[in-house]
Formats: sequence, structure tokens, C-alpha cells
Amino acid sequence: MVCTNCKGKKKFKNLECWCIAGKKDKIPLADCKMCSGKGKHNSTCPQCNGSGKSPDSYELTFINADIKKQAVVVIDSNNLPSIVMTEGQNSGYPDKTWRNWVLPYGDIFKKAFEDIGVSEATHFMYYRGIPIEFGWGFHDIGIASNRMGWDADPKPEELKRLAKRAVGASFAWQASQGRSLVWEFRSRQTTEELLDKLYQMVSARRYGYQFRVTEGNIATGESGWGLWLVSADGQETYAELAIAYDFDVALQSAIEYLDINFNKLDKKIKKLKAEQQKE
Repeated sequence: MVCTNCKGKKKFKNLECWCIAGKKDKIPLADCKMCSGKGKHNSTCPQCNGSGKSPDSYELTFINADIKKQAVVVIDSNNLPSIVMTEGQNSGYPDKTWRNWVLPYGDIFKKAFEDIGVSEATHFMYYRGIPIEFGWGFHDIGIASNRMGWDADPKPEELKRLAKRAVGASFAWQASQGRSLVWEFRSRQTTEELLDKLYQMVSARRYGYQFRVTEGNIATGESGWGLWLVSADGQETYAELAIAYDFDVALQSAIEYLDINFNKLDKKIKKLKAEQQKE
């Protein structure tokens, strides 16, 4: 299957280099390692690593780390489930009916989660050892949409082409960059238990923490939660501990970060404060 990112070209040529991006004079850095002072550079497609092709299938593994049980979902672009079309209203265009065509993988993922005994209420989802929002990316794969009466509906052969492209766009970028297609689940505590655990961790060392709503979080324009380590009186801010859309995920991320880094962070803060007192 042709790579959905570079359309089989393998390389992107004459890209504007970072060293002139946003500059009015457009004068490149003479010693720039990326463009060698030319202002332009070529780049191998990061999605297919220069092969020009995307894999035909992806094997996704879900693991319940508590009981060591796993489920595997294979997404094969040559053996896709039947495309489903739904109709509904869109708040932006109340006089129009919105049609959507999807690959119904949501139920397949849901069954995989049920098979290994995990849910959003009982488990945190982890990717590469980091807690993330539960269910990230594991839903019906969108193919096309249309507001009835605006354009012609996609033809069956066009929908098949779009379906293969959508599958590649969903997981190819991870596989092509050497990232595993493995997601792990670990039992979660209640929000109250997480808050108590975090409080005990920071107060034992005479610190505090603050939550702040973040605008335009994680480059998507959505708001999320940022969690910061602060002084016990809340007057000084020392370090960002976590950022996430989900409140509990931010809590869990902060707790795990402090488990690993608290000693080093504590020494750094104390050293900085000692230097400030000398000034």
C-alpha cells in the first residue's frame, strides 16, 4: 500500500529549513547542520522511512498488566470490515444532514478490552510506560463525511481507497518510527486516593502542588490540566509535574514522575534557593 504521507514519493524535497522559518530576511545560518547554509533541505518521509509504502497490516496488542492477560487486534488493510454509513445532524448546519462513513473498529476494540478485563473505570491506559487518556485512538476509524445536498457521496470504489488510507493514517506513523503497537493497562485508584497519595508525597518534603487549567493544551486547542510542584505556601512555582486532558491521568502522571525524580528535583530546588540567598 502506498504511503499515505508522502504518496509514494519517499522524500520531501526543498523544504524550508527551521533556520529561516519566520525570519523576514530569510537568510539561513551559515553553519546550519540541517541545510548547510542553503535554507532548503530534503527529508526522508518519517512515516514510511523512505520506502514509499505503508504496511498492509498492523498488530495491536493490549495487556492487562495486573493479571498478565493480553488481547491482539489485527488491522489488515486487505481484509477490512464492512464500511458503515450513519446519518445525523450537525449543530453548525441544523438544516443539513451529515453522513459519515466509518470502519466499525470501535466494537472490536471494546471487545478486546472486555476480554482482558479492563475499563476506564478500573484501569489506566499506558503507552510506552506513560499513562494516557483511556481509549486513545481506539474507536471507529473515520473514512469520509458529507453534508447531504452539498457534494456527491463518495462512490464505493472511492470509499475502499479512502478506507485503506484511513487505516494507514491511524497507526502507520507509530510503526514507521519504530514505536511499538502495545498498550498496557494497570489498576487505577479513585480520584480521592490519588489526591491523598500526591498530598502525602509532597507535604512530607514540605512542598505543595497546584492544578492549572491549560489553554490550547498539547497543540490541539483543547483545554487540559497542568500540575505543578510549588512551595508549601503556594507562593513559588518550581516544576511542571504533568499535563493531561484527564484530571486523574494528570494525577497519576505526577505521582509516577515524583516517584522517579523527587530526590533529584528536591536537591535542585534546594541548591537554587541556596544560591538565591547568597545574592
